[in-house]
Amino acid sequence: MGHVSPSRPIAFRLPLALVLVALSPSTLAGCAGSSPSSDSPPAPTTTATHETATASATATTTESSVASATPEPTPPPEPQPIRVRYYTVGDVMLGRRVQKTIDEKGDMEWPFRPMAQFYSDVDFTFANLENAFFSGKNPNVTPPGKHYAVLYAKPEHAKSLVKYKFTAVNLANNHAMDQDLKGLKETLSTLDAAGIVHTGTGLDLDAAWTPMYVDVRGLKIGFIGASYTSKNDEGQAKNPYVARIEDEKRLDASIKAAREKANFVVVTFHAGDEHKFKPNDRQKKFVRAAVRSGADIVMGGHAHVVQPAEKIDGKWVFYSMGNYIFDQPAFDNSESVGIELRLVLAPGEKQAKIEKLLLHPIFIKDCAPAPADEAHAKRVLEHMKVYSGDTPPPLPFELAP
Repeated sequence: MGHVSPSRPIAFRLPLALVLVALSPSTLAGCAGSSPSSDSPPAPTTTATHETATASATATTTESSVASATPEPTPPPEPQPIRVRYYTVGDVMLGRRVQKTIDEKGDMEWPFRPMAQFYSDVDFTFANLENAFFSGKNPNVTPPGKHYAVLYAKPEHAKSLVKYKFTAVNLANNHAMDQDLKGLKETLSTLDAAGIVHTGTGLDLDAAWTPMYVDVRGLKIGFIGASYTSKNDEGQAKNPYVARIEDEKRLDASIKAAREKANFVVVTFHAGDEHKFKPNDRQKKFVRAAVRSGADIVMGGHAHVVQPAEKIDGKWVFYSMGNYIFDQPAFDNSESVGIELRLVLAPGEKQAKIEKLLLHPIFIKDCAPAPADEAHAKRVLEHMKVYSGDTPPPLPFELAP
């Protein structure tokens, strides 16, 4: 058993797999069809372990993979324009008969429901808030026999404003001080707690004239508000809490401050003759001052009816958008307009532009604004001096930016 015949190849003792690996193609060719001579020495073999062969193959594969997997430098993505879509409406008042209607319907959100989908579609809504928020036991009320109104609303209405994306409000109007300084303070604190930004009033005039900002995806919009009066007395008395439209020096400074920080500047104002379809001289003077100082658009309220729109030095001016959430039942007071702005900020630019400007005629029923039918829409646009004709206008009605 210890003797091995020299006539047998030594490779016989190796496993078959290693024999096949070890034999070169020439050796295999030499072996084919012949038997080694008993006098010949065993054929030379080359032995490599399985581990060594695998390691060698892996090394070659890895080097090849590394070479082929080296990525080309990826260029940075192209900057994209920023687009913002927001909605501006007229006077919102959540007290008096609006509150009574809410109680009758048993629905705190009643005034918001007809336009709910629209609020959802825009980034935010801006309005003139015509009431103080006041929770005290003895609110001021309209004195008997007086033709003017004293307004207030429950602070819990702020929840509905937030739910329906009323992100920003103007407070500079004739009802800002209806509940005196305590009411103004509660209004400011209620809005602050709800995260609703506000302009036009403050605990001093510097604060009242300070612009507020809404930043949507990096496009910042500045808002400035002013009123024809500091309280509900037709402008007779002044106080240090409400920005006034005749203060053109502060208006100019405020617009310039907003211009530094914002990509688009909105000036809103509360003035005009109630229930009149034409703007008065004070309105005209104010809007020209606002445009001259750098406002991108000027939006008005207070007349409770829709008044004309016009372009001044290339900027749109809306003298009065009318009521929005309000309780005045007269036919003219029930027609209104909501203004939708679609802004675009190009990469590397500081100034946003109006990409689309759409008018949404509104009719108010049971204190709730809803899209107007063709007849009411036509009347609204005619009052605005932007449409005339016998056929119904296309809706929403688009103005050239």
